[in-house]
Amino acid sequence: MLRKVSPVLIVIAVVALGLAATAYARTQTTGPEHVDNVKVTMRDSGISLSKATFLRGGNARFIAVNKGTKPYRFKIGVVSTKLLAPGKTGIVLAELDFRGKFPLLQLSATGKQIDSIDIKIT
Repeated sequence: MLRKVSPVLIVIAVVALGLAATAYARTQTTGPEHVDNVKVTMRDSGISLSKATFLRGGNARFIAVNKGTKPYRFKIGVVSTKLLAPGKTGIVLAELDFRGKFPLLQLSATGKQIDSIDIKIT
């Protein structure tokens, strides 16, 4: 013998399942993104990085420090720091969306390329 189930109980059960599924989905997508902090050192003799290989889909915070005796600018793609006086620091944020090798540039005050180093995104 089957018992008759109240329509109100069915509605409550469906709403509860929907809320549980929504809550589960939200916990899977709201985690903080991974950000690599990369120290970039610019000297009169060239540029160096604390890390040069990254995973695609991540983010990087390039913290450029001018340890040279002249002002320099750090550039990745179309984004660069302002002109950094000796001893000053600048930050460039980058989304690492594409695989491949990409140059990071050290530029003089006049925009002349002083040095370049490649990063690799896998």
